[in-house]
Amino acid sequence: EAMEKPKTAAVQGLGSIGRPVAKALREQGVHVVASELSPANDFEMVSPEKIYETDCDLLSPCATGGVLNEKTIPRLRCRVICGGANNPLGSDEDAERLRKRGITYVPDFISNSGATIQGASTAIGETEKIESRFNAIPPLVREVLDEAARENRSPHFVAASRADGRIASLR
Repeated sequence: EAMEKPKTAAVQGLGSIGRPVAKALREQGVHVVASELSPANDFEMVSPEKIYETDCDLLSPCATGGVLNEKTIPRLRCRVICGGANNPLGSDEDAERLRKRGITYVPDFISNSGATIQGASTAIGETEKIESRFNAIPPLVREVLDEAARENRSPHFVAASRADGRIASLR
């Protein structure tokens, strides 16, 4: 089924990824609560520690890695996690912790793939393929989430096994 648009989003980090994410969400009518180490006044702000307890539909970690762990996951009050931070999970076990809590996790290596697609496509002279490659991301997310639900597995493990299979087939 299609995911409904979030009403409230918590964005962790208002840097080069987080600020555009927060602005795009706000432009879509989503109420944005953010945390950032340096002062910011263009969004409702909470302390970096309080972002995990923010009642929201979407948590978007866009700062450092390892933030989703055995200490923060029990505090989360979100339904979906999708962000721009690399390696937001503290460990593979944290993907399972999220699944057990009923929190949908979009794997970072899918949600972050736009920058990789743009950079790699440009580097190999395939800029004309960037848009179609971008357009392939949402259906891939849906496939991974559906497969994870069918198999009662974390989307993290489904996406990783798909990636491993794809790499093996190219060897």
